[in-house]
Amino acid sequence: MSRAQKVYIVLAISFVVLAGFGYFGMAKFREFLYPPAPPMPAVVSATMPDILAQLETTLKAKAPHILETLQPGLSTDEVAKLETKFNIKLPDDIKQLYQWRNGARPNTNTLEEFFPLYQFVPLQEMLEEREIIDKQQPTSFVQRAATKALIGHRDSWLCLFADGAGNGYFYDPKRTVEQGSYFYHYMEDADFLFFPSMKNVMAGVARCYEKEAFKVKPGTNSVELDENYEAAEKIWTEFGARRQ
Repeated sequence: MSRAQKVYIVLAISFVVLAGFGYFGMAKFREFLYPPAPPMPAVVSATMPDILAQLETTLKAKAPHILETLQPGLSTDEVAKLETKFNIKLPDDIKQLYQWRNGARPNTNTLEEFFPLYQFVPLQEMLEEREIIDKQQPTSFVQRAATKALIGHRDSWLCLFADGAGNGYFYDPKRTVEQGSYFYHYMEDADFLFFPSMKNVMAGVARCYEKEAFKVKPGTNSVELDENYEAAEKIWTEFGARRQ
C-alpha cells in the first residue's frame, strides 16, 4: 500500500466520524485538509528574471549537472498556446519560470531532481495532470461525494515541483495570493508552507543552493543531491509561512 493510499484511508475514517457533526464539523475538516494562508512574509523585491539568473549562476558553480537535466525554456507564444489549450491564465511569475526552463527533460539518464526529492514538472505535463484528474472522477454518487470531501480541494492544484507521491510545490488558480495560492504541501503530516509569490519559492531554492542547504552528495560523481533539513527549514521560513 502506497503512502498516499494510507493517508486517504485515515482521511476516509476521519470523514465518517466528522460527518456526524454536520456542516460545522465538515467545514472544520475541510479547513484542516486545506487551510487558508497565515500572515506571510513580504514578496521578494527582486524580479523573477533576476532571481532565476542568480539561481542559474549558483547551479553552474555548485551543481552544473542539474541544468543539463532541464529542457530549454518555452517561448512566449508556446506558453500562450498552452494557456489557450488548457483554458487557464497563468501568473506572470510562473510564465517567466517556464520561459527560463521547461522542467525536466524526458527520459534523461541523469538525475532528474531539481532540488532534493523534487522534480521540475514540464508545463504541458503539469496542465495535463489536472485534466486527467477531472476525467478520472468516480462514477457512483457515494464515491464522488467521498472523493469530493476528502481530496476535491486538490482538483485545481497545479504541481510545479513534485516528488511523485502527491507532495510538492503547488499553485491553485482558484485562490487569491492572500488566501494562499502558492504553497508547499506534504500529505502525511498535513503540512503546508505558504508563499506570497512564486518569486519567494524560487528565491528560497536559490538561497538553499547558495548556503549549501542543498548540495551534491560527496563521492557521488556530482549526480546525487543531499539536503541539510535544519538549514533548509530556516531558509524556507524566511520566504514563506507554515500553517498555524
